[in-house]
Amino acid sequence: MYWFFNCNNYRAQAIKALVYSAHIYNPDFKPICIWDEPEYSDSNLKEWLEEKGVLVYPYRSELAENIFNLSKENEFLYLENCDAIWSNINLTSLSGMWSKADVPKICENLGISDEYVLVTDPDCIFVSKFELEYEPEILAAGPEEEPYRDWISGGIYIFNTKRCLIDRNDFHKYVIKNYQKIGYAENIAYMDYYGYENITHISPDWNYKPYWEKKEDYLISPINKAVFRSTPKLIHFQGIYKPWIDPPKKDNTDMQYYCDLWDNFVKLSENNFKFNR
Repeated sequence: MYWFFNCNNYRAQAIKALVYSAHIYNPDFKPICIWDEPEYSDSNLKEWLEEKGVLVYPYRSELAENIFNLSKENEFLYLENCDAIWSNINLTSLSGMWSKADVPKICENLGISDEYVLVTDPDCIFVSKFELEYEPEILAAGPEEEPYRDWISGGIYIFNTKRCLIDRNDFHKYVIKNYQKIGYAENIAYMDYYGYENITHISPDWNYKPYWEKKEDYLISPINKAVFRSTPKLIHFQGIYKPWIDPPKKDNTDMQYYCDLWDNFVKLSENNFKFNR
């Protein structure tokens, strides 16, 4: 299966841990890195990716450029009562986020005819083999916080490439028209454009947040304190809780365990391995 991920100005260790973890559990993936000349990554990252069998695809999101320019021209701040967030967002980072929305177009550019492709954020690690359990009419996505909230996450997508290509131009027009509401979040754009109820919902196993609090063998919703069960398959270090910035490691979460696992993946990523693509 084709698997896409964006660099999004993440440091090389994050990308290497993700790629190594993917290879452990999914050596037959056909990995493609959407590359927008990240400013903060190590200079040898591109060469390292290619050595591991990853196709590095240079790409800048036109949609991200449009959003960025509009926000600057109108001095628009995405969040009220907050610092000037747009002034802190680099165009390369914005392009990384929005390039996920262009994966169906990238497939067309590369001559990929697969109807379904997988896309993940760069701040993830695999801890399980991926199997296509969903064949969405439009797209599938994991939950943002927990499975009882009407909100999807950009951590993982499965795209129906043919359907999303049909909608592409109209979707772009919608985003530009409503950019002040959408800001830099493509997941909000998908929910608003398609409707939450029309998006296929992936189990929280595939968007597992290691900072979720636990109660015995169950997890506690950070939103409404509902209790639910999850078997982690893709770990998503979303938001500020990254292994490389000394995140809080509460006793009743999995942060310590998965941060240690991430550290181990970083070290092992220098071993010789290559995808079978």
